[in-house]
Amino acid sequence: MIPVITVATAPSPAAVTRCLDAYLPLGAPLVPPATVAHGIEHTAPSHVVRIALLVAPKLPKIPLVGFLYITSTNDVWFGTRTRAKANPAIAPIVREIFAASSTATSAQLQTMLRAQDGNAVLFLAQPLRLLKGLGLATLPCVGRPSAR
Repeated sequence: MIPVITVATAPSPAAVTRCLDAYLPLGAPLVPPATVAHGIEHTAPSHVVRIALLVAPKLPKIPLVGFLYITSTNDVWFGTRTRAKANPAIAPIVREIFAASSTATSAQLQTMLRAQDGNAVLFLAQPLRLLKGLGLATLPCVGRPSAR
């Protein structure tokens, strides 16, 4: 009889597709707002290739504000935490992000939050300026290896 040795291994990085309680996994399709050129609307769907943690380093205990979804076309989207994990101290920051994104009306956001258990995912047209203005920072969470 040949002995069988079982070795437990961690999942390969390619198998990890979620970041904590992020609403979207890697590979999720996102379609940015259409741009208009020569009177014709253009939009190109892309997929989430990286998820970063969005944190507030100036607040006590550096709370997690939400997630940044980076797509294959380098678009950046903000996603909230699930209602159960949301920290009430960051609510004003989330409201600032919602107001600055201006891609959804207040009524649309409320509908989105109710329908998705407190989760909202919004396109950020100028993410660097917004994050710097709010004093937020990012930390890597999960991403697909770049194809070289």
